[in-house]
Amino acid sequence: MNEFDQNKLDALLDQKAFAEARAYVESYFRQSSGPQEKAASATDIGLLYLKMVNKINRRYLESLKSTADLLEKVQAAKSRVNDAFKVAKLKSEVGGAQ
Repeated sequence: MNEFDQNKLDALLDQKAFAEARAYVESYFRQSSGPQEKAASATDIGLLYLKMVNKINRRYLESLKSTADLLEKVQAAKSRVNDAFKVAKLKSEVGGAQ
C-alpha cells in the first residue's frame, strides 16, 4: 500500500479540486487488501478525519475573527456618525437659541 500524501490532498483542496481530492482519498483507501492493511487504512481514515476537522475549524475561527474585526470597525464608524449628528444637533440648538 502506498503512503498517503497529505500535501497532495491539501494542494487539491486549496485548488478547490474537490472531485479529484475525493478520488485520491477513495483510491488510497481502496488499495488495502489484507487485515493489517485494512486496520492501517482505518487508522489513516481517523487521522485524516481529525486533520480535516482541525483545518476546517482553524479556517472557521479565522473567518470569525475577521468578521469580529470588521464588526468592530463598523461599530466605531457608527459611533463617529452618531457623535457627529449629536454635535450638529447641539450646534443647531445653540444657534437657534441666539
